[in-house]
Amino acid sequence: MSVCIMGSGLAGLATAVKLKINNSNLDVCVVTNGKTSNTVMAGQRFRPRITSDDDSEIEKFVNLMAYRNFSNATPEMQEFSECGLQELKFWTNIAPGNLGVSELPRIEWNELSSWFGPQLGKPNNAGFGRGRNLVSWFNAFAENLGVKFIHGSVTQLNNQGTNISSITVENKANVSTLHADTYVLAAGSIGGSIFNSTNIPFVFSSQELAYKADILLSGATLNMFHIFGNAKADGAPKAGCYETDLLDSSQIYLFNNDTGKYDILDEETTDLLSSHQSHYHFNEISRRFLDHGGIVNIVTPGIKDRFARVSHHYSHLGVCTENGVRVKNSDNLFAVGDAVTTSHWSGHQIRYPGVALTNCLVTAYKTAQEISETNIFLNPIKIAIQKNKTSLCPTLKRNATNDFKRLKNINTAHLFELEFSTGYNYDTASRWINKLGTLFSGHTHFQNLVDISKDIAACYQHREEFSQQEPIYLKRGCDYGY
Repeated sequence: MSVCIMGSGLAGLATAVKLKINNSNLDVCVVTNGKTSNTVMAGQRFRPRITSDDDSEIEKFVNLMAYRNFSNATPEMQEFSECGLQELKFWTNIAPGNLGVSELPRIEWNELSSWFGPQLGKPNNAGFGRGRNLVSWFNAFAENLGVKFIHGSVTQLNNQGTNISSITVENKANVSTLHADTYVLAAGSIGGSIFNSTNIPFVFSSQELAYKADILLSGATLNMFHIFGNAKADGAPKAGCYETDLLDSSQIYLFNNDTGKYDILDEETTDLLSSHQSHYHFNEISRRFLDHGGIVNIVTPGIKDRFARVSHHYSHLGVCTENGVRVKNSDNLFAVGDAVTTSHWSGHQIRYPGVALTNCLVTAYKTAQEISETNIFLNPIKIAIQKNKTSLCPTLKRNATNDFKRLKNINTAHLFELEFSTGYNYDTASRWINKLGTLFSGHTHFQNLVDISKDIAACYQHREEFSQQEPIYLKRGCDYGY
C-alpha cells in the first residue's frame, strides 16, 4: 500500500515513522515545501496529565478536559488521555538503534514536577525553542526507515466521489500529479493565513485544501488567544510567542496613554507568571491588555526589554472526521495534528495548553494503526509531471502581498471584537462579511481564504442567531449547522 502524507511537521513525521515501524513494506512519502512548520516554533511542552506521569493521573487529566465541557467527561477524553500518556512514553523511551537506525540517538527531553508534561527536544542556540531539534530528529528517523520526501506544495486534492484519486503538487520547477492509495492531511492550521497569529502562514493549509475539495469543516467559532504573541517594538505582529513558564522572573508593563510610555505595572499578570498559572487565565489577561492597546513591554532582569501583543493562537477550525482521524465521507483520507485540531477529543471546547502537541502524537498513532490494519496492497507512489514552471499557480507567492496582510488585519480586528466586546455578535459578523466583500472582490490568488473568512463570520452569526454550540459545520456553498 502507498501512503502520501501532506505536511512535514510533528504530526506528519510522527505518522510516517509510525507507519514504517508498524509495516516496513508500506510505500510512504511526505510532501514538504521545505519551509518552517509551526512545530519548530513551539516550546514542545506536551500535556498528558496534571503534575506527574503516573497512570493514576489519567483521570485527573480527563477531569481537567471535562471542566471546559460543562464537567461532562466523554469516552473521547478518556481515549485521548490514555493514548497521550502511552505515546509520550513510547517516544521518550524508543531507541532508534533497535530499529536499525544506529546513528540516531534517543529523543532529548526533560521534565519538572511543576510542569503539566515533558518537554521534548534540545534547546537551540537562538533561545529555548526545541521544535527545530525535534523535527530534525523525526525527519532523520523517517529517512532512515525508508520514507520518501517529495519537495513542493500541495495545491489541490482531486476527488472522485468519496475517493481522493490524486493530489496536485507544485514547486519551483513544475506542477505534478501524485497518486497513492491513501492520503493524510498534516499541513497544520489555517490560523496563520487568515489572522495575525502566532502561527506561520501556510501556502495551502489542510483546511484550505479540504475547503477547495468540498470537504466538511467545523470549529470555526472556537479560537484560542495568546497574551504574548511576538511583536516588534512598534507593535507589528510576528509569528511565534513567548513561553509563559520562561517569564516567571519578568514584570509586565502596560501602555499608558497619558504618558505615552509602558509604565503601568500589571501586577496581576506578573504574579500569575511567577506562579506558573498565567496559561489558565489567557482570556481575562487578554481583555486587560487590549484595554491598553494590546501591546505590552516584558521587562526581565539581564535581558533587553521585549514587546508582545495579544495574538490569535489556535484555530479549532479543522477537518471533520468520524473518529478523530478518518475524514468524514471519504474512503481514503485521514487528518492529523492541527489539520484535525483537538475538537473531537475536547467535546468541541477550547483546548488546554499542551493538548495540541499531544494531539499530534495521538492522531499519528491512530492513523498509523488504522492504515496498517488495512489489508490492501495496491499501487506504489506515482508522480506524473504536468507542466513546467511557467504554469505555476500565483497563489504560491500570495503571502508577501499587501492585500494578504490587509486580509489578516481585517479578520483579526473583527475576531477580537466578537470575542472580547460585549456587543451584539450578529451585527459584528455582518460588518466583517461586508468588509471582506467590499475589499476583496475578485482576488483569485487567495479567494479561498476570503471565502473561508466569510464563512467563519457566518458561523458566528449562526451561533448567535440559533444559540448553537459547536460543532457548527461549514462547507463551500452550504448552509451552516446542518
